[in-house]
Amino acid sequence: MVKKLEQFDRLIRTEPDNTLCEVFGQNILEFIGYTLSALRGDKRTQLLDESGEVLDHERQSKLYRRSHLQADFRYDVFVSSQSTLERYATPDDHAECSRIHRRMGTTFFFASRRLPREQRLGADAVYAFVRMAPAGLEEARRDLIAAAYGKVPGSPVMRAFADIMRESSMPLDEPFRYLDAIESEPSQFPSYESLRTHLRNEAGAIAAMTLWVFGEGSNAKLARSAQALAIGMKLTSRLRSISPDVESGQIYLPKDEMQRFGVTVDDLEKGRLSKGLVDLLRLQISRARTLYRESDEGIKELPDGLRFGVTLARDIYEKILDKIDENGYDIFRKPIRTTPQEKMVVAWSLWSGNSTSDGA
Repeated sequence: MVKKLEQFDRLIRTEPDNTLCEVFGQNILEFIGYTLSALRGDKRTQLLDESGEVLDHERQSKLYRRSHLQADFRYDVFVSSQSTLERYATPDDHAECSRIHRRMGTTFFFASRRLPREQRLGADAVYAFVRMAPAGLEEARRDLIAAAYGKVPGSPVMRAFADIMRESSMPLDEPFRYLDAIESEPSQFPSYESLRTHLRNEAGAIAAMTLWVFGEGSNAKLARSAQALAIGMKLTSRLRSISPDVESGQIYLPKDEMQRFGVTVDDLEKGRLSKGLVDLLRLQISRARTLYRESDEGIKELPDGLRFGVTLARDIYEKILDKIDENGYDIFRKPIRTTPQEKMVVAWSLWSGNSTSDGA
């Protein structure tokens, strides 16, 4: 194991255009030293293996707003993928997307640096697109439609994303599904089924867009796995952010299950960690872990150049669930985040073939 990590160390030091060094700078050498020390001390991260039931329901999605489109323009039209078309985006536009990704999506950014360059640019553009302010959603719809007809979008993010759509033959339905989900997001969900439907329309749309970036947008098996992975990641993200979400007026715990476990909104607002809340969190964590397991079969199907980055993101997010367990489910007073060192340990485990995920 140490030998493989040392090989990883040499790769970090010598690989041309090394993207991990872009993330960590010279501190990455300290992280590798930390990992080697942990191994030599036989300190290994143990991931818990939990499973649970996930409600099986038909996918539901709202009708798209066809009033935004001309009569002869179909929502499922493919944005032109002709290679002869001039690109809208400049290198500075893509650099802006990368800055947004790095600043606002540290875990995704870390994992995506191991993707091939073209897919990396695509991941940056998708992430920057989905992090737009709600006030810009209507303008984003207009820009996407106009870009399909050859009009250059006005913002760096939209120029980069429109290029990605054209080059990958991405249809408009998933970007619009995402925008609709963000615009109509409720403050609370009556049931897990309604929450999962929303997460499919939000996070699942991001996964579908990313598959097109990877050149696998029409692969049905990968699409199912991508949906499971995206919903699991989003559910994980919301579990660790319960306190700030409540402060902003959002509750991502199903209302009927809160009632069943005796958890109130007042409990969440005042940070009361009751037995009922612990049991409710355990249920949600079990669901998220099951979703990660469901995604593993599809991850195995990814090309070698893509599999590492996707599995790395998957494993780091499951590590967040481990942190919630380790913190005694206290999502109010203890930080729920993975450190750069822990991310490096997960990366090494995956690199050396010791990942707990089947997709490693």
